[in-house]
Amino acid sequence: MGASGLEPPPDAVATYTKALDAAYAQDPHEGTKSDTIAIAEGYAAQYALFQRTYVNYSGGFNEWHVLIGSNWIDATSGTGYVGMGGETGSVPIGYVAYQFEELAATIEIFCSRTDRALQAWQLKMHAAITQGYLAKKQAYDQARAIYRRIAEESPADR
Repeated sequence: MGASGLEPPPDAVATYTKALDAAYAQDPHEGTKSDTIAIAEGYAAQYALFQRTYVNYSGGFNEWHVLIGSNWIDATSGTGYVGMGGETGSVPIGYVAYQFEELAATIEIFCSRTDRALQAWQLKMHAAITQGYLAKKQAYDQARAIYRRIAEESPADR
């Protein structure tokens, strides 16, 4: 008999991902897409990584703009890391593309555990340990009371 319900702390970091892809065969070879990336309770977005590949129609104007949270990315210019604003719950994403035959992208959201999540875990573990201690103390007190009764009822010369 001891403390039950003990568990390790929530991971310090978590990563959430989303892949996007499209093929636009019909002229003007354009499209849009929007979605969200869910973030687990107790985590906040710190930075994101955007990677992409594409086939566009050359010789004319083309554009592919991507939104990750409040970040605006010109996907034809480059990829890489962007800072996030500590979003919790979910991160909205979306894009608009013009004059692209095919496109594909991955978005990774890197999150850190919130102080509140760690404190909630600490309180939960403290309660479990306290419950275990109280159960052990109660068993000890009961055994001690029984021992005292037996000692008081026994003749002194035993």
